[in-house]
Amino acid sequence: MILLFLHLQNNIKNKNMFKSSIFSKIFISILVVAFISGIIVLLATLTERAYSESKSLISENKLLAQTLARVIKSGYLANRMPFQALKQVTESENIVFLWIVDSDGEIYFANDFEIFGQKIQNFQPLDQIKVQDSLFYKDNQKIKLIIAPIDIDITNQLWNLYLGVSLQRVEAVKQKIIFNGALMFLGVIILAALIAFYFSKSFTKPLKVLMRGVREIGKGNLNYKINIKTKDEFNHLAQAFNETTIKLKHTRERDKLINQAKSEFIAIAAHQLRTPLTSVKWVLKMVLGGSAGQINKEQKSFLKKGYKTNERIIRMVNDLLSIARIEEGRFGYKFKMLDLIKFVKDIVQDNKEKFKKKGLKLEFLKPKQEFSKCKIDPKSLRLALQNIIDNAYDYTSKGFVKISIKQEQKEFLLKIQDTGVGVPISEQSRLFTKFFRGSNIMKKGLGTEGTGLGLYIVQNIIKKHGGRVWLESELNKGTEFYFTLPL
Repeated sequence: MILLFLHLQNNIKNKNMFKSSIFSKIFISILVVAFISGIIVLLATLTERAYSESKSLISENKLLAQTLARVIKSGYLANRMPFQALKQVTESENIVFLWIVDSDGEIYFANDFEIFGQKIQNFQPLDQIKVQDSLFYKDNQKIKLIIAPIDIDITNQLWNLYLGVSLQRVEAVKQKIIFNGALMFLGVIILAALIAFYFSKSFTKPLKVLMRGVREIGKGNLNYKINIKTKDEFNHLAQAFNETTIKLKHTRERDKLINQAKSEFIAIAAHQLRTPLTSVKWVLKMVLGGSAGQINKEQKSFLKKGYKTNERIIRMVNDLLSIARIEEGRFGYKFKMLDLIKFVKDIVQDNKEKFKKKGLKLEFLKPKQEFSKCKIDPKSLRLALQNIIDNAYDYTSKGFVKISIKQEQKEFLLKIQDTGVGVPISEQSRLFTKFFRGSNIMKKGLGTEGTGLGLYIVQNIIKKHGGRVWLESELNKGTEFYFTLPL
């Protein structure tokens, strides 16, 4: 019982959880069933016992009325009425009143002298014994009225005996049943609560074990095993869960090996490509600069296209190498405390000329107040911010790109706003996955140099800094990129 009280007290502290928990539903259901059953049993017992007691009381007093009728008849014929015996009868706690009414309706005898000699209006003498329904007499006392015939043979007259029988005995039985029933009902409720607690706990305990297992698996702990020592469906479910976890673990290990091999291949391939691509870049640059002699306009146009394509491939190779280093944990983060405003301002300054040539305005909204220094890895954070700026440059044909910083209670908030093509809502959640490029961008032929890797790199770098990255975008109106850095 103490365990039950402590458990309920602990659950009631969290009312919403208690209301929605399976334990509470089973517990309350059993208590409600027990309560309703107890009420039904109590009412049935009360009705049956009250009826039985009432029937017994009426039967006894009908016999008494018939006996008194014979005694009165004998006394009248012998001219010796048994008034003393009648008074003794009325002294019984079950008898409220006793009247003898003659054939004219006049009260010949009554234990209450106030009505002695009075006449009963519209009196019709009865020739058979009769019991009338409950009625109330003096002081709101509930009674049953028994009327018995008294046949006076010598005068050929029919008198009646009126016997008012108190139902106090029946009411006393009812009170006793209610009191005893209430005690029994309380005991039943306590017993039901204990049974409900036991069954609820036996049902919800393995569920909690399963829930704990699900949480652990959700955290990535595939070595966690669910141990339920029962011989029911929960045991089978736990075994199935453990088997699935083992399969998932093997699958993850296999995928990890595949991804590792893929990353190694990409890293090797990208590394092998970078050297010849760099050589091609410088050769094309020298030819375009006239080092190999004069070239005509058509040749120059072809060479420029080749140079541009080579730059795009070099950029993709660099992105692939960055991803390989990130996924293998070889990115080489070196965190230090730096002035974030100066750091961002320098990156903006490096990009201004490029934006100006395209007819775009790149603006850094420098905050007025002093900022705390921020712990960052300059190399990786520069890469992340540069990738977002490059996206804004590629996908904005006119307008501006604005960068702002805000210092909040626990973090810095950086915002990069552009007036570009925007991203459909349906694609925003996929924007940070590898090789994904928006359909709106592809339709408009913008950003053909993009690889679909930049934002994936951004997300990984910001996460490594302990921050978050997200975007808000409206199609054909622009995009706002946000990321946070902890103080």
